[in-house]
Amino acid sequence: MKKKPHESKAQKRALRHFQQAGTAAAAARERKFGPTKAQSAAARHNLATARKDVALRRKHKRLPAKKAKLSPYEVNCCAAEALAASLRLGTGAPVSAEEMLALYFRVSGPEEGAGLAELLLLTSQRGLAGWFPSWRPAPAPAPGAVAMWDWWEHAATVHPAGGIISWGEILPWPGEPDEMWDITWCR
Repeated sequence: MKKKPHESKAQKRALRHFQQAGTAAAAARERKFGPTKAQSAAARHNLATARKDVALRRKHKRLPAKKAKLSPYEVNCCAAEALAASLRLGTGAPVSAEEMLALYFRVSGPEEGAGLAELLLLTSQRGLAGWFPSWRPAPAPAPGAVAMWDWWEHAATVHPAGGIISWGEILPWPGEPDEMWDITWCR
């Protein structure tokens, strides 16, 4: 309530009393006769909007908020990065961080992590940077193969000179992987 220079305290008190009485009268009228048509329509609209919002949140619960720009280093997406590294190594095709994160978030949430088999299946259906993988279990480490270590909770790509490629760095071979896939990329 904005104070006007010509209002006295008594005038403000009378105005406040009038407003409260109007609110009380509207509440009494609603108790006696029920809500007005406009109030009922507004309530139905609000309920429908809330239901749509809940349905959308359930449908897209694995997707991050659109406003939040995440980098690959902020989520647990080493398996998607390993697939991208395998594609880069095998074809020389560039894979952007946005493409890699889009692949990852179709399978998992920011903190959950995604399995190699799930990502390979999705990549074979949708592709990654326009390339599609064909894969088979790898009996031995081969350049471009993607390996997963459960004890390490990490996936990486086998480097041609030995070792692994993890997040762009060449690291020594960490031991026998729990799963390893030999991947061939095609358009």
